[in-house]
Amino acid sequence: MTEQDFMNPPDASGYTAKIEQKGLYEWVTCPFCGKHQFPITTGAIIKGQHFICKNSKCKKTYLVDNTE
Repeated sequence: MTEQDFMNPPDASGYTAKIEQKGLYEWVTCPFCGKHQFPITTGAIIKGQHFICKNSKCKKTYLVDNTE
């Protein structure tokens, strides 16, 4: 894939989702388009799971790993 294949190029970590704190929950965010995908409750662990973006214009597959 080239950089022009993405709506926004992924962050330096590659295709790994960004985890952002919003209120009581951490939200998984698509690294390509920036859409908030789903919340993660406190204490939940997701390691090496691939998800597909829910944004109708994106639909890219990215990795979720919050065990850092």
